[in-house]
Amino acid sequence: AVKSILKAQSIVEISTEEFENLRIHEGVPSYSKEFGEFNNPLEARLTGSISESKGCYTGQEVIARLQTYQKIQRLLMSFEADKNISIGTILTTKDGHNAGVVTSAYKNGSVTRGLALVSSKYANSDHLLTESEQNALIKLSDPNHALATEPSEL
Repeated sequence: AVKSILKAQSIVEISTEEFENLRIHEGVPSYSKEFGEFNNPLEARLTGSISESKGCYTGQEVIARLQTYQKIQRLLMSFEADKNISIGTILTTKDGHNAGVVTSAYKNGSVTRGLALVSSKYANSDHLLTESEQNALIKLSDPNHALATEPSEL
């Protein structure tokens, strides 16, 4: 019933792979890939999903401290690479410092697009490299999702 209603509204069904590629392209974090028990919502660029006016909630003090003292260790960043790279690939600076890790990726023509958790220290870097012998050049940018939902003062 739902499918027929959606089709009547000219809404096109897409595959799971197409949905995943769209999610990555828009920079929408996925639980267990870009956020979860291993990090906080600010690192995943979910600031727009956190209410500051709602009553008390678990982790509220931690989030407030991270924001107040600007202690966010990593940031979710979109990237484009000139070579094929896969999930789990370590990103480095030109000097060889560990800068982050690829969390989601897909091939789009001759480039790889994806998401990576990048050390806040290197999130504004023009380019990063991969640790492998391929040494792909990685161009970082803020995820579309974060640009649309984060307050401008971040």
